[in-house]
Amino acid sequence: MADIDDSDVGEPETIAAGDATHFQSPKYVTVYANQVQMANTPWDIQMVFSSFQASGNGKVAIEELATIIMSPVHAKVMAKVLITQLRAYEAQFGVIPNLPTNLELKAQAAAEAADASPAAKSAAKSTGETVAPTKKRRPKK
Repeated sequence: MADIDDSDVGEPETIAAGDATHFQSPKYVTVYANQVQMANTPWDIQMVFSSFQASGNGKVAIEELATIIMSPVHAKVMAKVLITQLRAYEAQFGVIPNLPTNLELKAQAAAEAADASPAAKSAAKSTGETVAPTKKRRPKK
């Protein structure tokens, strides 16, 4: 978790157990999500939690499951708590690997397409297929 700067997030406030009554709403649900899309306005942060699934025809389906909207102040406190939980997880189970972002995947695909031979590019255009690169990439240092 060394790549996350949380120095300006502050410490989350705790409430004594005797000061709050916890109960489960009849609308309470448990949701597993493997994708989240986020948007914000000056007044709130919106997170749409989804399930990303591969279908049999080579396409993907994204089922939107829940939307959570909160104030930026609440989101900042939640970020601090989440960072604390992730650090504890990594201390117990090891470092969580970073997955490539969509931009990194698009850049990789563009680089591979640029490396493909002109004949392979032409054939791929006519069939709609993806072209594999013709030369090997050097590993990043």
